[in-house]
Amino acid sequence: MLRDYKELEVWRKSFKLVLEIYKATECFPKTEIYGLTSQMRRAACSIPSNIAEGYRRTHRAEYMQFLSISLGSAAELETQWLLADALGYSKQDDRAGVLANIQEVIKMTTGLMNSLKRAAVKTKQGAILLLLVLTLPYTLTPLPCRAAGVGTTGAQFLKVGVGAKELAMGSAASVLTEGANSVNWNPGRLAGLKERSLTASYNMLFIDESQGFVGYASPLKNNTGVIGFGVNYLTVADIEKRAGDTDAADSKFDNNNTAVSLSYARAEVRPDLSLGASLKYIQQKLDTQSDKAIALDLGSSYKINSDWTAAFTVRNFGTKIGPDKLPLTLKGGAATGFFEGKLSVAADLDWLVYDERFYADLGADYAISKYLSFRAGYQVGRSQDKLNSGLVGLGAGLGLKLDRMSLDYAYVPFGDLGDTHRMTFGFNF
Repeated sequence: MLRDYKELEVWRKSFKLVLEIYKATECFPKTEIYGLTSQMRRAACSIPSNIAEGYRRTHRAEYMQFLSISLGSAAELETQWLLADALGYSKQDDRAGVLANIQEVIKMTTGLMNSLKRAAVKTKQGAILLLLVLTLPYTLTPLPCRAAGVGTTGAQFLKVGVGAKELAMGSAASVLTEGANSVNWNPGRLAGLKERSLTASYNMLFIDESQGFVGYASPLKNNTGVIGFGVNYLTVADIEKRAGDTDAADSKFDNNNTAVSLSYARAEVRPDLSLGASLKYIQQKLDTQSDKAIALDLGSSYKINSDWTAAFTVRNFGTKIGPDKLPLTLKGGAATGFFEGKLSVAADLDWLVYDERFYADLGADYAISKYLSFRAGYQVGRSQDKLNSGLVGLGAGLGLKLDRMSLDYAYVPFGDLGDTHRMTFGFNF
């Protein structure tokens, strides 16, 4: 996004045109000093002035209005130049060049206005898309797939998020997820990757329970897409096994859960639309019992305009794992930036289909400097989980960037279960 109107090529071109008009009118007869000379100079000055004022306005409609004034001034200047030329006031060396420059400014201003009109249309389309995403869970509520009821899904570890940045923002990550972490959150976001990305996360959860994620993603040659790979695991160790009514443990066993993902994403499938998919092999082992499943994640990212991006994902769509269904999740939302990109804010809606859970995720990331970022977020709806703490749903953390390396930390409380701390190391190369 341009930071200043002086970076606009049409402003630069029209600014040079003003200087050219002032110089060209110096040879006009003195009788025209309050006539054509004054009128042409005022019309010329109006062009870049209105472009600049429109750019600094806060609403696109106002911007369009000032561009329209600028375009009118350019047409006025063109007419006056043709009149001056017909009266023989212009120099031979100026005739064709000045007229061509005026017409070029008219063409560029018209092009900028058309671009803004297209962006307005896309914004409306994006708003409709976002509305559909956010209301989709409610429109699908009567479907038979909800008959399974609460708590009937298996592979619960798939609902434990990965990546300290994403978790610090209250899981509002469908758009703001980065690098190889996109394998887990939204494979469609992999499409924007320009270099190889390696990430490793470790979650310090509860007693004898640990979870982590290792991911890698790389762009393919000739802009043919991006591939990704990820391993998500959760282990609960030293679970006591008892036989009969005795309080003494006969032995101990572990609960091991693993999901291996292979992802592919492609940018510009349609203008400003990126799509991606992840094929997952899921395995869970509890003592002597072992179950397996295959699942598919689908993700998308749509650039509404230069400020807004929307995303939608379908996660864990696949076979049963043992007797249970996988935790099918629909997630969608949007994100935008403020203060020249230093502040990013996002909002997502999660629907856990079979678990009958709805969460609204709100998150923000503020770059204090190019090295340090602060994040915070909140996941509305966690009261359903009955964890007995007002802090449940909260997330907060820091991000540190040093050249190609990054280190992220997140604090996420879980009420009676305790507080969790997440760490993520990232490397781009």
